[in-house]
Amino acid sequence: MLLVFLRASNPLPTLSDNRISLQCLQDFMLLEMDLQDIPKLEPTSLHLRHFSCRPQVTNTRAKFRVPFQGCGTTLGTDLNHLVYQNVVDNSQQQFNGSRVAVRHVPELHYPFACRYRQKYIVTLKEGQDNHEGNENGQNRTRKDTPADVSKSSSCVSNVYLHHLTCLCIGLQLLGTLVQAVH
Repeated sequence: MLLVFLRASNPLPTLSDNRISLQCLQDFMLLEMDLQDIPKLEPTSLHLRHFSCRPQVTNTRAKFRVPFQGCGTTLGTDLNHLVYQNVVDNSQQQFNGSRVAVRHVPELHYPFACRYRQKYIVTLKEGQDNHEGNENGQNRTRKDTPADVSKSSSCVSNVYLHHLTCLCIGLQLLGTLVQAVH
């Protein structure tokens, strides 16, 4: 299957920094874009990685409330930071019957990311032959584990979500390892 994108000879649109505002908040990312310099671009055509995630639109402004989980947001790590990333795009989900995309509006592709300092680091360590650790030979520590995480394996705390994602994965991995040992 051959997929061809035809572009107008015009350069891709660019937005100056004063037209974009990204706020890295505790529970979500808030991205606002003023598109008045790109008159052919309809703010309603914009979406995040998932086509269903559309902005709130007022005149030439598009405002995205970007969740940490969902809408195609990805989570990565960079040294001691959690990095949440997504993309604003105006690509079309459907192509015409010939599989050739014909576009009469400028194409916008704007990646963005928020970095958050990690509060907790989980280290899994197997016990030694000298009987370190618990009766099963594993070292496990709860003192650095927040109470709301240790009580719930689903990790549904919105307040600590961006700080605890790795901790939740580590605790679930620890549970899997304990089950595998038994």
